[in-house]
Amino acid sequence: MSSIACQLSFVRSTLPEGVKLVAVSKTHPAEAIRAAYDAGHRVFGESRPQELREKHEALPKDIEWHMIGHLQTNKIKYIAPFVALIHSVDSARLAEAIQREAAKCGRTLEILLEIHVAEEETKTGWNMAELMEYVRTAPFARMPDVCVRGVMGIATNTDDGTAIKADTVIIATGASAKYLGIDDEQRYAGRGVSACATCDGFFYRKKTVAVVGGGDTACEEASYLSNLADKVYMIVRKDYLRASKVMQLRVMENQKIEILFNTNTVGLFGDAKVEGAHLVRFKGTDREETFDIAIDGFFLGIGHRPNTDIFASQIALDEQGYIKTDGVTTATNIPGVFAAGDVADPRYRQAIKIGRAHV
Repeated sequence: MSSIACQLSFVRSTLPEGVKLVAVSKTHPAEAIRAAYDAGHRVFGESRPQELREKHEALPKDIEWHMIGHLQTNKIKYIAPFVALIHSVDSARLAEAIQREAAKCGRTLEILLEIHVAEEETKTGWNMAELMEYVRTAPFARMPDVCVRGVMGIATNTDDGTAIKADTVIIATGASAKYLGIDDEQRYAGRGVSACATCDGFFYRKKTVAVVGGGDTACEEASYLSNLADKVYMIVRKDYLRASKVMQLRVMENQKIEILFNTNTVGLFGDAKVEGAHLVRFKGTDREETFDIAIDGFFLGIGHRPNTDIFASQIALDEQGYIKTDGVTTATNIPGVFAAGDVADPRYRQAIKIGRAHV
């Protein structure tokens, strides 16, 4: 095992379940990234747009690239066609420029808003009060091709290697997608299986895909994918949709979406990538029948589990494990600690999604 593979294995062993490791590959050559890739790692962070583009062109296309450095508006065009997540969006001007480039590419670009939490004035980021004022104007309703996944901040420098100093702590650990639990989900991970339509839908233009689930998440994913793919199957194990009425109508009236009720997925097939799904209808009844569908992509839309295990004994959580906020702001029950994005109360996330859907 190479030294890079050993280091990755050690770091992964220290991480709580559900935490995604972004390997910071800036300044490292493509050969080192390839070694990490061969060790099974797929998520890398770069800070220079031109260098990121060069590495994207030279390395496997299933790598998930993150832009982790300060981004100038005139450099967005270099990474917009493929980047998975843009960190450190520190101004309205930058967010609006990202929207323009995303629209040109026909993609939804995911971003993190950077908040200034450090003592040093040299650190960039929104002032919390300014950000809250900006958000109150509903700016992202005017940016349909930008998806805010959460917030981030750079902490104060300290000589203490065991502690990070900050006046404010923002928890934005997100939520992990739920999977069906079939072996083929892991086998085809990155090769046709996805839990994020806005992240990967771009790769399935003019193709056929399937979405598993019958709730709001699945309906939203199917609706989004119908704008890209030629056909979208919804695989629903019950004989009805659990989604809100407005979302039900949206998928039922969409000519590109075919809903397969009373249907379970039992497996996937394909050589190098997903080429189809093995399905069973009316499982466990005298009407049970098996059949296959030809698809290029398989998307999970059965919900998420918040990544809050590490905070379970330190902060107030609801019965589903989401961090409780005060309902007006993102403040938690601990002064100075805030929660943002998918890790917080899902009721507000759903309201934002439904609101975006009507834009």
